[in-house]
Amino acid sequence: TVTTTTTAPPEADDGSVKAAVVKNNAVNATVAADIASLLEKEGYKCTDVDLSVDDISNYDMVILPMPESDLNDVQIGNLNKFLKMENKNLLYIPSMSGKETANINGFLAEWDIGADNEGDVFFNSTPGSYKNESLEGDGYRIMVSVADNGAVGGADYSSADICAPDTKEVYDLGQKDNINVTKVLAIPEDSVLIIKELTALAKENGNVYSRGAVLIAEDVNNDSSHVIVFGSAPMFSSAYTNNAEFANKDVILGILNTAVGKASDSSSEGAGN
Repeated sequence: TVTTTTTAPPEADDGSVKAAVVKNNAVNATVAADIASLLEKEGYKCTDVDLSVDDISNYDMVILPMPESDLNDVQIGNLNKFLKMENKNLLYIPSMSGKETANINGFLAEWDIGADNEGDVFFNSTPGSYKNESLEGDGYRIMVSVADNGAVGGADYSSADICAPDTKEVYDLGQKDNINVTKVLAIPEDSVLIIKELTALAKENGNVYSRGAVLIAEDVNNDSSHVIVFGSAPMFSSAYTNNAEFANKDVILGILNTAVGKASDSSSEGAGN
């Protein structure tokens, strides 16, 4: 479970990675709990915070899971101050609602990342690449691949199934010379981005970018801090992280542990074997 606080800083330093889970802006509580459960089993300490008033400077990571309302200027300012410090990380997952979040999008653009709320990636069934289940329920069970082994801790996931259901497409804007953006998990090139109407599933959408499901951005002047954007919230679900059929647990922990400089406590090998 996630411990709730509005004023108290995290406990005295015991060597654990400390994660601040944003509780305001109508973030998705189920996704927040899934992430906290996964991380706490890995030895992280997760605490609920109010991004408007709480001091987040002593945390190693801020988690912003699927906010339904946009961040205000104070909250954006607090994130900017946080990420200007050394060894700080933001984990962000865009909402699936399609609601406009102009301030969040503008903040991400400063990190050269685009992550639109609108539209999901869809795919046709191709053996060995992705699985096309029924369009009802968990229909968008897209399989992604590791595009940068170093960003996931160096493990080889070529034989593993990494499931990113209902993923948004996150992409490198390519506009900032001082920002390095790494595509960590790649969406198959021949998938399509579907906007709004399921009746348009067979129609190619022209707004296709770098086909990423996870990106990490770092400033060349402070390469110890990162903005990590996951396009898929369901990939954190225990249905995937506790299922040996999928490598989700090891891939997610590989990404986050690498970003924060933490050695993995997981007993799994992470190679999908």
